[in-house]
Amino acid sequence: MLALYQTQNLDGYLDETFYDFSPHIGKQKTDPFYTWYADIFFLNRKKQIVLTNALTKFTFHIFNYSKSQFPRFETAFGFYFYFALGMYDLDPRPYMDSVDRFVLTSKINRSALAHLSWLKKQHVPLVKNGTYDLSSAKDQANYNYFVNYRPTKQPGSSKESHIMDIWIRQLEKRGLI
Repeated sequence: MLALYQTQNLDGYLDETFYDFSPHIGKQKTDPFYTWYADIFFLNRKKQIVLTNALTKFTFHIFNYSKSQFPRFETAFGFYFYFALGMYDLDPRPYMDSVDRFVLTSKINRSALAHLSWLKKQHVPLVKNGTYDLSSAKDQANYNYFVNYRPTKQPGSSKESHIMDIWIRQLEKRGLI
């Protein structure tokens, strides 16, 4: 099960079938490694969805999201998740194969939400003013790479590591790589 927490800003922007077929589990406990927090920002009137993992803060973006290009949100999630992990030569299939369904959650993880807020505060202005050019797939991949190179605290520790290193350790711990 993959749980998605969406901010109020994102609520209603995903496709109707996602809302129809993804049960809302309320504040039921979920595995934080399979829980994603999502928010939205607009760039030239195009939707940019940013997702961060609740446990590791691994982050990726769904650039220029549109329901016409991706009639099912799950497809967009998978496509951009594969895209983000491909930059690190990691195979996303073991992770995605362990997901049998998507659900919506309302359980708040302050650390994940703070990370999303920080990303929007620090990075969105840089994207909007042209510091980051996201017009090509290569630029988008580099942007995801940059975001995941940020140090953060490891789960259950005060020690800091790069987000990507924490993600890889969790994949190894769960036998997914």
